[in-house]
Amino acid sequence: MTTITTKRDNWNATYGEGNPFTPLREEERRLLDRCLPRLGGGMALDIGSGTGELTRHLAGLGWTTTGVDLSRTAVEHARNAAAQDGVHVCYRCLDVDRDGFDAFPRAAFDLITCRLTAAFLDRQRFLALVRHLLRPGGTLVVTTPTAARTPVERRHVALDEEQITELAAAFAAVERLEAGDLAVLLLRDPLPSHAAREKLVPAANSLFGVGIVIHDTVTNSVLLGTSARFPGLLEAIGGKPHPGEHLTVTAAREVEEETGLLVAPSDVQLLAMVVDERGELPRATVVAYVNRFTGTPLAREPHLIDSWAWHPIGPLPAPLFQPSLDVLASAFPHAFQSANAAHVYPLTSRAALMQTARQDPQAYPPAGPASREGGCQCGRLRYRATGIPDWPHSCSCRHCRSLSGATEMTWVSFELAEFSWTGPGGEPAWHYTWPDSRRGHCSDCGSQVCALDDGATSIAVTLTSLDDPNELVPVHQGFRDDALLWREPVPTVSEA
Repeated sequence: MTTITTKRDNWNATYGEGNPFTPLREEERRLLDRCLPRLGGGMALDIGSGTGELTRHLAGLGWTTTGVDLSRTAVEHARNAAAQDGVHVCYRCLDVDRDGFDAFPRAAFDLITCRLTAAFLDRQRFLALVRHLLRPGGTLVVTTPTAARTPVERRHVALDEEQITELAAAFAAVERLEAGDLAVLLLRDPLPSHAAREKLVPAANSLFGVGIVIHDTVTNSVLLGTSARFPGLLEAIGGKPHPGEHLTVTAAREVEEETGLLVAPSDVQLLAMVVDERGELPRATVVAYVNRFTGTPLAREPHLIDSWAWHPIGPLPAPLFQPSLDVLASAFPHAFQSANAAHVYPLTSRAALMQTARQDPQAYPPAGPASREGGCQCGRLRYRATGIPDWPHSCSCRHCRSLSGATEMTWVSFELAEFSWTGPGGEPAWHYTWPDSRRGHCSDCGSQVCALDDGATSIAVTLTSLDDPNELVPVHQGFRDDALLWREPVPTVSEA
């Protein structure tokens, strides 16, 4: 049998023998303190975070910081050190050369740092990743040994002047500083990877806009306007983006312009894109959902809308503008259905769409069915729960993944006083997988069915062991930092 030693294996071994990198120096700390905002800096990513000294320093400066490293050993060391220091930093074991583009959304970070790591990276792919992840106005800080100051036997850890020049040439704004014998590059305004030019000004060939659902979760109603131009027609808020405008900004702006309500772009959730046809032109409508706002709606564009009013989700007193019905049907599929031959492209996970629908307490009462039943694959284990389910969630911890052989396990809890085993097999076979926590499985078919902590008053069952697993929707992803990169995590819904 041939054993293949990977790059990750080598780094794990290196970190296992001790910290292979120079500790963060005082002159580096002073330089960062001088060049970066101290408080409320924004989102920061440290590529090649190692044992986490730089990430903890950035967190102390007010940055919301994520550290990524190829070595699991280094990541575990960094997590332990952050916990001991009482500093919150998110650490992920990640090969940025291979998986960086899939790990984070576009334009996710205001600051990207790369300390003593640039020499080990594919620099063209690294530059492409920075262009992808850095927000407009953001900064890349590269700290590196230079070949001229590094002994010949260790030149592989350094960049020479030609490599530094190549790196700097990819940015419009470059500042080079020194921290002892290290070069520190502050790089801003990344240049495009390729030259491009436009053709003639294109003729209009499609219709594009944003349709906005304003949902009052207290009264479970949506805001609709009475059309001034088409009597007897109701419509949702909508409009077109300005050039270069993020669609969440478009939605917030249109809400204020049309109704006077104030919405933060960060509180706008883009749910889906609906594509249909109007006349001979394709029409694309992005569905935006908002349930946080301030103010009282007013008809600020009376030539378009006579008045705005709150309508309970369900039957309406008048017909809807077709794109408005498509928008409502995307947000609340249980209450609105459209006969329009439209294609719907989700922009968020199906779980998030279902969670939005579940905010209708009339369609989905908190208590749910009077009782829920479930069991194992072969039917030997059966159970009944009559209480209110608590905290349905998925868990991506290594413990659950190892036990199940799956990407995660999904759980929901019930009070033991309202839970009973009803099948011919009685209780499951129990085995301790943690010092104070047992898992229950069927001794015949092996199905994982439940988990029970010592002294607990509730029992957790696997969501898919329920006879109707679609009836409950996960509202959280536990250990999302350990989730597999290609597995879209469940969005967290506030308990409030």
